[in-house]
Amino acid sequence: MATVGDIVFLALKDAQIIDENETPSAALMADAITTLSQMLALWQADNLFVYATTELTHVPTGAASYTIGPTGVIVSANTPLAVNYVYLLKGGVKYEMCEKITTLKEFNQFASIVILGDPNIFFYNPTYSNGTLYIHPQPNDGTLHIGVDVQLPTYAIAPDAFNIAPRYEMPVRFNLAKILVSMLGGKLTQELNQLANSSYRMLARSNHVTPKLSIDGEVTRTWKTEFYGGFVN
Repeated sequence: MATVGDIVFLALKDAQIIDENETPSAALMADAITTLSQMLALWQADNLFVYATTELTHVPTGAASYTIGPTGVIVSANTPLAVNYVYLLKGGVKYEMCEKITTLKEFNQFASIVILGDPNIFFYNPTYSNGTLYIHPQPNDGTLHIGVDVQLPTYAIAPDAFNIAPRYEMPVRFNLAKILVSMLGGKLTQELNQLANSSYRMLARSNHVTPKLSIDGEVTRTWKTEFYGGFVN
């Protein structure tokens, strides 16, 4: 896995602030790492959803829900932006992945009654400052494995692990280089500018979420009445 120093070093070379054989000074590296954190925070605000993926574990107690976050029942340094999967590991056996439910209303239609057992559905509500994970049925043994997306921390030193999805590395590298040129007086070549812009656009497209089509319940009922009425008449 790449470190923060690896990404920053490449960006500094891309920006022609240092040459191939030059080692950046501690002050230069510190400024570049601060700029990296600021850029990622800005991307997060621009809905690029820059995140780190990790897995949390928890021994279930039969509860219907668990909080996840800095002060949650399941402790995570940052409140997860999303939960991607949940499964139960019990007696060395990995049980089937739970189905992800997208709304609490839909979850409650399936899980209105508390039942102890191996879980098969889950819903996650990313509230502040701890999110809430709902599961059904509710296990009281084994270990829950929970795959989460969390916001990236503020990077401080070069050896920090750059635990980010691989597809982000190139956009981060070239766009950081572009910013560093403006800050530190490097050289923005046409090639660097194109790489920064095109990789950013590709990242934005890959993270675009198309809203699900929904039909109002009253419209659906009216359509059904008219449709079937036509056959009766």
